[in-house]
Amino acid sequence: MEGTDNVISIEANNVTVTNNGTITTTGTQIDGASSAIYIDAPGGGGGGGNNAIIFNTGTISSTGLNTDAIYVKGNNLIINNSGTIASTSGSSIKLFGATGATINLNEGSKLIGVINSDNDYTLNMNVGASKSYYISSSGSGGMTVNDLDNRPIISGSAYAVNIGSMEMASENLYQKTSNVISAIDRNINHTSWFHSYHQNAQRNAHGSSSAVRKFDNYQKGVTVGGLIEQSETPLQLIVDLNESENNIDRGEHIIKSDGWMIGLAFPHVKTIDDYSLSLKSLVGVSSSQTFRKILDNTSATGERIITGDYHSFNTILGANLNKLVESNNGLRTSFSYGIDIVSERRKLYSESLYFSYDKLHLIQLQPKASYQWNYTVNDISNTYVHLGLEAREIISGKTQYFSANNTQTSYYVPNNNDVYKTIVIGFNSAIEDKMKFFAEVNAKHSSEEVIHYQASIGFRATF
Repeated sequence: MEGTDNVISIEANNVTVTNNGTITTTGTQIDGASSAIYIDAPGGGGGGGNNAIIFNTGTISSTGLNTDAIYVKGNNLIINNSGTIASTSGSSIKLFGATGATINLNEGSKLIGVINSDNDYTLNMNVGASKSYYISSSGSGGMTVNDLDNRPIISGSAYAVNIGSMEMASENLYQKTSNVISAIDRNINHTSWFHSYHQNAQRNAHGSSSAVRKFDNYQKGVTVGGLIEQSETPLQLIVDLNESENNIDRGEHIIKSDGWMIGLAFPHVKTIDDYSLSLKSLVGVSSSQTFRKILDNTSATGERIITGDYHSFNTILGANLNKLVESNNGLRTSFSYGIDIVSERRKLYSESLYFSYDKLHLIQLQPKASYQWNYTVNDISNTYVHLGLEAREIISGKTQYFSANNTQTSYYVPNNNDVYKTIVIGFNSAIEDKMKFFAEVNAKHSSEEVIHYQASIGFRATF
């Protein structure tokens, strides 16, 4: 439906308009004389145009000079929008003398053009937990903003971000460091080893709250260990190189990272009640780039992709206890218990528009326990199975502070712990004297519905 005047003009009370197609005005008049939908009393007087309801899943637009897509003078307007409301040079929604208006922007909504009002109104944002948005407003009217996905918002104009890099920080830190920790602990009895890995971690849940993030995280890297001192307390040098891509909510927020860690492992420091104690200490740096989609009614398309980058400083400090339980007829079983304190520190993160923070400091505890079976097949090969539990718990950094459009607010991380059931299946095969090739697969499933799959190959040697 298209016209050069008011395409739909409402002068009665209690009228409902439902649009799932296209309503467009191409006129160039001003002062509401040419709008896609115009709501006013007969002859511009009082008594009409009140209690109107607009349901839009299609497009309502104005393409003429200084015209508005929706122009309202009546009171108690309700707009339920899951489509596009757009003006090329005016307001997407103009409330002129209208009181008691409520605008509900639901999933699929897109506004192009500011909301202009000279009276107070309510804006309810229900665009989905994955969506970031900036909704610009003008006029003397106040805007009350409610985010139905439970994110911190900044009003005036309405700002809220899918704080993926903060919400996912604990999970990402666990994924990044658990690979290194497991590689060190499982190779602690070897003087030299090379461990390459490729991992996919994902959560398919798509909750209605920002506490639940759907994501796909891909990681790959190599971890290398080598003996640098042979003594009663041997010393290993550890180096890890890694890169990852985290896709949050189907491309709404993408974080690409690469980094390294370096440190020392101390195998068999002490024997405690038949348990062998090993220690580790590593530091590392990673560099990340972010790409975030944002609904923005000041953009000609109603949305933008904004970018940012940051550097992280990571540490691992941990201990592991291992005990041989039984060994006979080619079958060897053992227990392993470990606890690691890991941390991440970021500084001075700023996106190309709207969102920034001065720092992010996160410290978390990552305990684990496993039971292992190792079965000797023949003189050159053996197979092994590990069953275990791992966990993460934020012990510092549950509340983070950030700024949106230079206004500071805070975010409390609601999803600050998780428990993972793990299984590892692999085999070793000798390739020469004292050196073995290995390959293994690793699967994890967490109480927060996170699924990990990892494949690893490499070699282990004892000289």
